[in-house]
Amino acid sequence: MYRFRNTKEKRFLRTRANIRGTGDKPRLSVFRSNKYIYAQLIDDFSGVTLVSVDSEVLAAHKGKSKTEAAAILGEKMAEKAKEKGITKAIFDKGGYLSLIHISEPTRPY
Repeated sequence: MYRFRNTKEKRFLRTRANIRGTGDKPRLSVFRSNKYIYAQLIDDFSGVTLVSVDSEVLAAHKGKSKTEAAAILGEKMAEKAKEKGITKAIFDKGGYLSLIHISEPTRPY
């Protein structure tokens, strides 16, 4: 029997059990560390990351709050997704309870 290490791990696994991204509507996965925020669009059926904005993290976070940086990353994610022809995505907040910084990249601009 699998034992969970903590409740956060339970929330992550429970969320992932219900969300699957496709090529037409990929999963928008957001990861938040203590300093930075990363986002990716993932096609779960192919097991491929379609778009990622983690390489631009340092420039977006220089001298800005986490919320401002998340908004900038969301805009960059939208630009890259449009270039690849992706217009819709399924939002995966993972196991995070607070959506302040996590949902910022998904707001429409």
